[in-house]
Order: sequence, then structure tokens, then C-alpha cells
Amino acid sequence: MACQGVALFGLAAFGLSAGCLALVAVPCNAAESEEYARSMDFDECLRVIDSAASQLGLAYADIADTDTLRVVRFPVSDGSVLVTCSRFDDTMVVTKTNEKCGDDVEC
Repeated sequence: MACQGVALFGLAAFGLSAGCLALVAVPCNAAESEEYARSMDFDECLRVIDSAASQLGLAYADIADTDTLRVVRFPVSDGSVLVTCSRFDDTMVVTKTNEKCGDDVEC
């Protein structure tokens, strides 16, 4: 598959940076995935998902939605961003992957 540029996603939208919106550029030759994690209350994490969707203007696909775990996938230009909220350990994990919605995975 040909390189289609870089994927940009705003980590601030996911509460992973302070202050200004921090954009992370993932070059075409980047590793298969990059992961960012932080401690966060489960209910707050759920609110962050909805807020990020609104801020970024992106719809997400539900991958898992239970009382203790929520996983959603946001499509981006050259892959997708998974957001995982865990009630068990009060953690939010944001993972950038090269898997494209519709091509590599269902969204």
C-alpha cells in the first residue's frame, strides 16, 4: 500500500496534554502502533471520548461497550485511533494504529 502522508490526531482532545492542542504526526514509516496511557476515572474517560469526537469532528465505531470496558475506534487519514477506557484500573489508553477503517478492520 502506498504511503498517504501522515496521520494527525489531537492528543489534547483525549486529555493527554496540557495547554494548547498538541498534534502528533505519525510518519508513514512509523511502527505499526503507538500507545499513550494515563490514569483517568472511567466515567470521565467516557466523557472524553464524546468530547474528543466533537472537538475533532469525527465519528467513532464502538468496538466494546460494557459496564467495565469501553473501546472505540476513530478513523484517521492513514489508520485509526483506538481509545480504551477501563473501570478496572481507571485507565485511558489511546493507540494509533496503521489499520485503516474499511480496509483492514471494520468500523
